[in-house]
Order: sequence, then structure tokens, then C-alpha cells
Amino acid sequence: MVALSRVPIIGGIVRRVGAAINWRVEAAVAERLRWLDERLQRLELIDLEVQRISPQVAALEIRLADREFADRVIAADSVGATDRELAEQEHRRINARLQAISHYEERLRRLELRPDSGTVESDRA
Repeated sequence: MVALSRVPIIGGIVRRVGAAINWRVEAAVAERLRWLDERLQRLELIDLEVQRISPQVAALEIRLADREFADRVIAADSVGATDRELAEQEHRRINARLQAISHYEERLRRLELRPDSGTVESDRA
């Protein structure tokens, strides 16, 4: 009979120890989830900033490429550069513009795919 009276006591201890373990694990997991959520919010803010300034950076890159091209054309004309060099310079400048356009189109595509973009299914068809 002594062994049977100990079973409820052991069962209660096991339940309390299990509850304490669960509580500590849940607390640690909750703390880690809060940390991850904060980092995710920071990354989302950074992404929004990158999207916001990307067109400005692309415009600056184009202006810089145009200026470099103009400086090189003036220098090339005075030195007598070949048509191939001038064509390569023009190709680099056009490539920079196409990259900027591509980035802008990608940004528009993402905005159109957002659920809160305000588009209706009939508008997409």
C-alpha cells in the first residue's frame, strides 16, 4: 500500500516539473521570437528605404555616366580616339540607363502585386 500512495505524489511532481520546463522553454522561445520580429521590422524599414532611394541613385548614376561620357568625348576628340572606343563608352552609358529602367520596372511590378495596391481583379484582366 505504501507504493500506491507514492504514485500520486510522483505524478504531481512530474506534472509540476513538466509545467516549469514548459514555462521556461516558452519564455525563451517568446524572447527569441520578439528579437527576430524586431530584426524583421528593421529589415523591412531598410528595404523600404532602399526602394525609396533607388530611383534617385539610378538618376545620379545616369548623370554621372553622362558627365563621364561628355568628359571622355572631349578628351577623346582632342587625342583622336577611335570610333570603337567612343562606341564602347556609349554602350556603357546606355547599359547604366537600361539597368535603372529595369530596376524601376521591377519596383512597379512588386507594387502591382501587393495585396493593398488597390487593384481589382477586373482591372488586372
